[in-house]
Amino acid sequence: MSEVQEVFDLYVEHLNGLDERHIFGVDTGRKYWKVWMSFDQYRPNPQRTVHAFVDRQTGDVHKPGSWKAPQPNGIRYNLLKDLPTIYSKADVYGSYLYKF
Repeated sequence: MSEVQEVFDLYVEHLNGLDERHIFGVDTGRKYWKVWMSFDQYRPNPQRTVHAFVDRQTGDVHKPGSWKAPQPNGIRYNLLKDLPTIYSKADVYGSYLYKF
């Protein structure tokens, strides 16, 4: 298992510990992991939204641009360099992915 994969697993575990009403999961693509959030999980067809995209090679965390792709120039953090910052700022709504 690569270092990026190990740190990514910690990131998703952290997100899942933020709020018991929101569940985070991952879809693996060719270049990115798509981190999605599910709410209303007690309904027959729970809704999912994209929380972030993470580059599988570099660990760059991207703000989502759509369900299928990250936003162009949307790199906000790097999991290998910025994990403590992500832990302190992350929330279930993804507001830490917006530039202020």
